[in-house]
Amino acid sequence: FVSIAYDASLGTITKLADLADPKYKGKVALNGDPLKASAGFNGVVLAALANGGSADNIAPGVDFFKKLADMGNLLPVDPTPATVASGQTPIVIDWTYNQVGDVPNLKAKGIDWKIVVPSDAPPVASYYNAAINKDAAHPAAARCWTEYLFSDAGQNTWLKGGALPVRLA
Repeated sequence: FVSIAYDASLGTITKLADLADPKYKGKVALNGDPLKASAGFNGVVLAALANGGSADNIAPGVDFFKKLADMGNLLPVDPTPATVASGQTPIVIDWTYNQVGDVPNLKAKGIDWKIVVPSDAPPVASYYNAAINKDAAHPAAARCWTEYLFSDAGQNTWLKGGALPVRLA
């Protein structure tokens, strides 16, 4: 899901609307240019849903990020684990699975990194596609890998990594 990951020393964040608080000036980063990156685009979709828009009308999401930019809360920085650790991007809108792996690394640096799916919008998710190339050097190995990905063990591995597997139940 698209989430808000943040340094818990900033307080509690539960909604996208919270990010418009002036105390978050210069602290909010969106993972990627929405015109080029899935995480950035889906962050805008999430903001649209939180502000009365829809998948067919993302203008409210664009307006939300314009508001954050105009008030100085939105950073023109593509966040990375290094920018988070340095304090440059203490609030990140990104996929849950991109953030889960950073929790222990940031904890070791004294940062309590929280991840929340905002409560003021329905969850936004996206799927990755998988395929086996008919000209693969080792097509049987490719089939075995794909079978593993959709097995109970493979699906639980996705879950441990912070991704929501297609076979979540």
